[in-house]
Amino acid sequence: MPALPDRPALFDVVLAEGSDCFRLLQGQLTCDIASLSSGGLQFGAACNTKGRVIAAFIVMRINESYSFVCAAGVGQLLLDTLKRFLPFYKGCSLRLQEAPHAAWGVVGDRLHGEFLEAVGEDPAEACCVTLDSGWLARLPGRQERGLRFDSRGEYAVTTVPCNQATWDALGMLDGHFPFTREDSLLFTPQELHFDRNGYVSFTKGCYTGQEIVARMHYRGKPKRELVLVQGLAEAGLEAATGQHLFYRDGSAAGSLLRWRLSEAGGIGLAEVGVDRAGPIAELFDERQRCLAVHPFGAQNSTEAKNLLT
Repeated sequence: MPALPDRPALFDVVLAEGSDCFRLLQGQLTCDIASLSSGGLQFGAACNTKGRVIAAFIVMRINESYSFVCAAGVGQLLLDTLKRFLPFYKGCSLRLQEAPHAAWGVVGDRLHGEFLEAVGEDPAEACCVTLDSGWLARLPGRQERGLRFDSRGEYAVTTVPCNQATWDALGMLDGHFPFTREDSLLFTPQELHFDRNGYVSFTKGCYTGQEIVARMHYRGKPKRELVLVQGLAEAGLEAATGQHLFYRDGSAAGSLLRWRLSEAGGIGLAEVGVDRAGPIAELFDERQRCLAVHPFGAQNSTEAKNLLT
C-alpha cells in the first residue's frame, strides 16, 4: 500500500480586528459570532446570495479580534468576500496572514504535549489559548485535532505538523467535509452537513444567503446526503476519489467526494441518495470493492489509532 503523503497540514489565517468587526462578521457569516467569548471557537461558512458556500473556516475569538482558519487558498476567497463590505464598516480591518505565517494541524499525543508545554494543562473541551507568540487551539469533536499559530512565522517551533491526509481523515470521522478552494460555490451548507455540524446558526438572524439556507432547512427535503465510508487496504484505493458508487444490487448510489488513505486502508465521504429504504451498510465502487458505511462521530478506535501514528 502507498505511504501516506507527508505534506503538512498548513492553513490560511485571516485576521479581523477593530470596533466594527463584530457587526460586519455577524451580518455576513452563517455562524453566530455573538456566541463567542474570548478563547472560544466555532465552525462557520460564508455564502453567496444563492446560499452556495464560498468559504468554510474555523473562527477563534482572541480578546477583541477574530482569527479565521481556512484550507490553503480558501483564506483569500474569504478575505475577498468580506472586503466588499468594508466601506460600510470603517472601524474594521481585514488581512490575510502572509507566508510563512500559517496555522498548522496538531493531532493526538502531540496536541496533548503542546498544551502541557504551553499552559501546563490539556483542556478537555474545545478552546483557544493565547501564547507569547501566537495561539493554540483544541477543536470540538471526538477526534483529537488542534491548531497552532506562531506570529513569528516559525511553524515547527515545538513539534512537526501532522500530514494533510491525517488531518482530513480525522475530520471526516467526525463528519467534517475537508473544504478546499476547488469546492467554492459548488455546494449548499446542507449538502456538506454544515447544518448538522455547527457551521450554521438558525437563530442568529440575517446574513448573506440566510433566506435560502433557512428555507432548505425548514421546508426543503434533501435529495442526497453524506455518509462515511471505509475500505480495507488494497492496491488502487488511492484512485477511488470521484468514482461512482453502487448498492449491492448494482443500482446507482452516488459518488465518492473525498478519499484519504490510512494505514488500515482508507476512509472517505460519499454522496448518496436519501430515498433508499433502511440504513446503508455497504457500498461498492466501479471495481466492485466493498466500502463499509459507518455513522459519524462513532469513533473507530483502530482507525483513529492508525491515523494518529
